[in-house]
Amino acid sequence: MSCRQFVVHTLVLLISNTRWQRYTVKTH
Repeated sequence: MSCRQFVVHTLVLLISNTRWQRYTVKTH
């Protein structure tokens, strides 16, 4: 696994995590 792939993977996880948090905030 290259460093670039690791960075991209981390960014995707962070973005999806923030979207999930916003979604839960809206529903509750």
